[in-house]
Amino acid sequence: MNEKIASLIRLQEMDKELDALRASVARLSPERVALKAQIAASAARFDAGKKALTDAQVQKKNLEIEIDTQDQQIRKHSGQLNSVKSNDAYKALLLEIEASKQQKTALEDQVLVLMESIEKLQKQSKEDDVAAQRERTDLEKKIAAFDAHSAAASSLVTTLAPFSVAGTGLRNSSIR
Repeated sequence: MNEKIASLIRLQEMDKELDALRASVARLSPERVALKAQIAASAARFDAGKKALTDAQVQKKNLEIEIDTQDQQIRKHSGQLNSVKSNDAYKALLLEIEASKQQKTALEDQVLVLMESIEKLQKQSKEDDVAAQRERTDLEKKIAAFDAHSAAASSLVTTLAPFSVAGTGLRNSSIR
Protein backbone atom coordinates (compact mmCIF):
# COMPACT_ATOMS: atom_id res chain seq x y z
CA MET A 1 0.00 0.00 0.00
CA ASN A 2 2.87 2.40 0.83
CA GLU A 3 4.32 1.74 -2.60
CA LYS A 4 1.05 2.79 -4.26
CA ILE A 5 0.92 5.97 -2.18
CA ALA A 6 4.51 6.79 -3.05
CA SER A 7 3.73 6.22 -6.75
CA LEU A 8 0.69 8.45 -6.50
CA ILE A 9 2.70 11.17 -4.80
CA ARG A 10 5.31 11.01 -7.58
CA LEU A 11 2.49 11.11 -10.11
CA GLN A 12 1.02 14.15 -8.40
CA GLU A 13 4.42 15.89 -8.45
CA MET A 14 4.78 15.12 -12.16
CA ASP A 15 1.33 16.57 -12.78
CA LYS A 16 2.35 19.75 -10.95
CA GLU A 17 5.49 19.97 -13.07
CA LEU A 18 3.44 19.42 -16.20
CA ASP A 19 1.02 22.16 -15.21
CA ALA A 20 3.94 24.50 -14.52
CA LEU A 21 5.50 23.67 -17.91
CA ARG A 22 2.20 24.20 -19.72
CA ALA A 23 1.78 27.55 -17.97
CA SER A 24 5.35 28.47 -18.93
CA VAL A 25 4.71 27.65 -22.60
CA ALA A 26 1.45 29.63 -22.53
CA ARG A 27 3.21 32.62 -20.94
CA LEU A 28 6.05 32.61 -23.49
CA SER A 29 3.83 33.01 -26.53
CA PRO A 30 2.55 36.52 -25.62
CA GLU A 31 6.06 37.56 -24.57
CA ARG A 32 7.37 36.43 -27.95
CA VAL A 33 4.64 38.42 -29.70
CA ALA A 34 5.59 41.47 -27.61
CA LEU A 35 9.23 41.10 -28.66
CA LYS A 36 8.20 40.88 -32.31
CA ALA A 37 6.17 44.08 -31.80
CA GLN A 38 9.26 45.77 -30.32
CA ILE A 39 11.25 44.79 -33.41
CA ALA A 40 8.54 46.26 -35.64
CA ALA A 41 8.39 49.47 -33.58
CA SER A 42 12.17 49.82 -33.74
CA ALA A 43 12.09 49.40 -37.51
CA ALA A 44 9.29 51.96 -37.77
CA ARG A 45 11.31 54.51 -35.76
CA PHE A 46 14.32 53.94 -37.99
CA ASP A 47 12.18 54.24 -41.14
CA ALA A 48 10.68 57.50 -39.86
CA GLY A 49 14.18 58.93 -39.44
CA LYS A 50 15.16 57.84 -42.94
CA LYS A 51 11.96 59.36 -44.34
CA ALA A 52 12.71 62.69 -42.66
CA LEU A 53 16.18 62.64 -44.24
CA THR A 54 14.78 61.80 -47.67
CA ASP A 55 12.13 64.52 -47.37
CA ALA A 56 14.79 67.09 -46.47
CA GLN A 57 16.91 66.04 -49.45
CA VAL A 58 13.92 66.32 -51.80
CA GLN A 59 13.08 69.74 -50.37
CA LYS A 60 16.68 70.87 -50.92
CA LYS A 61 16.55 69.69 -54.54
CA ASN A 62 13.28 71.58 -55.09
CA LEU A 63 14.83 74.75 -53.67
CA GLU A 64 17.84 74.34 -55.97
CA ILE A 65 15.46 74.08 -58.94
CA GLU A 66 13.76 77.30 -57.81
CA ILE A 67 17.17 78.98 -57.56
CA ASP A 68 17.93 77.93 -61.14
CA THR A 69 14.57 79.37 -62.20
CA GLN A 70 15.45 82.69 -60.55
CA ASP A 71 18.86 82.66 -62.28
CA GLN A 72 17.10 82.18 -65.62
CA GLN A 73 14.75 85.06 -64.84
CA ILE A 74 17.71 87.32 -63.95
CA ARG A 75 19.52 86.43 -67.20
CA LYS A 76 16.35 86.88 -69.24
CA HIS A 77 15.59 90.31 -67.77
CA SER A 78 19.24 91.39 -67.99
CA GLY A 79 19.23 90.50 -71.71
CA GLN A 80 16.06 92.53 -72.22
CA LEU A 81 17.56 95.67 -70.63
CA ASN A 82 19.36 96.68 -73.84
CA SER A 83 16.28 96.21 -75.99
CA VAL A 84 13.81 98.38 -74.00
CA LYS A 85 12.89 101.76 -75.40
CA SER A 86 11.41 103.61 -72.40
CA ASN A 87 12.72 104.54 -69.00
CA ASP A 88 9.64 103.07 -67.32
CA ALA A 89 10.18 99.68 -68.95
CA TYR A 90 13.89 99.86 -68.04
CA LYS A 91 13.05 100.64 -64.39
CA ALA A 92 10.46 97.84 -64.34
CA LEU A 93 13.05 95.35 -65.60
CA LEU A 94 15.56 96.56 -63.00
CA LEU A 95 12.91 96.03 -60.31
CA GLU A 96 12.20 92.52 -61.67
CA ILE A 97 15.91 91.72 -61.65
CA GLU A 98 16.30 93.01 -58.09
CA ALA A 99 13.23 91.06 -56.90
CA SER A 100 14.58 87.88 -58.53
CA LYS A 101 17.99 88.43 -56.89
CA GLN A 102 16.39 88.91 -53.49
CA GLN A 103 14.24 85.82 -53.94
CA LYS A 104 17.30 83.85 -55.07
CA THR A 105 19.21 85.00 -51.97
CA ALA A 106 16.33 83.96 -49.71
CA LEU A 107 16.17 80.56 -51.43
CA GLU A 108 19.94 80.10 -51.03
CA ASP A 109 19.63 80.88 -47.32
CA GLN A 110 16.91 78.23 -47.03
CA VAL A 111 19.17 75.74 -48.82
CA LEU A 112 21.99 76.45 -46.35
CA VAL A 113 19.71 75.91 -43.38
CA LEU A 114 18.40 72.74 -45.00
CA MET A 115 21.94 71.48 -45.65
CA GLU A 116 22.74 71.84 -41.94
CA SER A 117 19.56 69.98 -41.12
CA ILE A 118 20.41 67.23 -43.63
CA GLU A 119 23.86 66.86 -42.11
CA LYS A 120 22.33 66.40 -38.64
CA LEU A 121 19.73 63.97 -40.00
CA GLN A 122 22.43 61.92 -41.74
CA LYS A 123 24.43 61.69 -38.55
CA GLN A 124 21.30 60.76 -36.58
CA SER A 125 20.32 58.22 -39.24
CA LYS A 126 23.69 56.47 -38.94
CA GLU A 127 23.42 56.39 -35.15
CA ASP A 128 19.82 55.14 -35.37
CA ASP A 129 20.87 52.45 -37.82
CA VAL A 130 23.53 51.14 -35.45
CA ALA A 131 21.14 51.29 -32.48
CA ALA A 132 18.34 49.61 -34.45
CA GLN A 133 20.65 46.80 -35.55
CA ARG A 134 21.85 46.28 -31.99
CA GLU A 135 18.30 46.33 -30.61
CA ARG A 136 17.09 43.97 -33.34
CA THR A 137 19.93 41.54 -32.62
CA ASP A 138 19.22 41.61 -28.89
CA LEU A 139 15.50 41.06 -29.41
CA GLU A 140 16.08 38.25 -31.90
CA LYS A 141 18.38 36.56 -29.37
CA LYS A 142 15.62 36.81 -26.77
CA ILE A 143 13.10 35.37 -29.23
CA ALA A 144 15.48 32.51 -30.03
CA ALA A 145 15.89 31.84 -26.29
CA PHE A 146 12.09 31.89 -25.84
CA ASP A 147 11.69 29.54 -28.79
CA ALA A 148 14.30 27.15 -27.39
CA HIS A 149 12.71 27.25 -23.94
CA SER A 150 9.26 26.78 -25.42
CA ALA A 151 10.43 23.85 -27.56
CA ALA A 152 12.14 22.21 -24.59
CA ALA A 153 9.09 22.72 -22.39
CA SER A 154 6.74 21.41 -25.08
CA SER A 155 8.98 18.39 -25.61
CA LEU A 156 9.02 17.73 -21.88
CA VAL A 157 5.23 18.09 -21.71
CA THR A 158 4.90 15.60 -24.55
CA THR A 159 7.27 13.22 -22.83
CA LEU A 160 5.65 13.47 -19.39
CA ALA A 161 2.00 13.60 -20.49
CA PRO A 162 1.58 9.81 -20.77
CA PHE A 163 2.76 9.45 -17.18
CA SER A 164 0.37 12.03 -15.71
CA VAL A 165 -2.87 11.24 -13.94
CA ALA A 166 -4.80 11.99 -17.13
CA GLY A 167 -2.42 9.86 -19.20
CA THR A 168 -2.54 6.85 -16.89
CA GLY A 169 -6.30 6.82 -16.82
CA LEU A 170 -6.31 6.78 -13.02
CA ARG A 171 -9.40 8.12 -11.35
CA ASN A 172 -10.23 8.74 -7.74
CA SER A 173 -12.31 5.55 -7.70
CA SER A 174 -9.46 3.37 -9.03
CA ILE A 175 -7.03 4.67 -6.38
CA ARG A 176 -8.95 3.13 -3.52
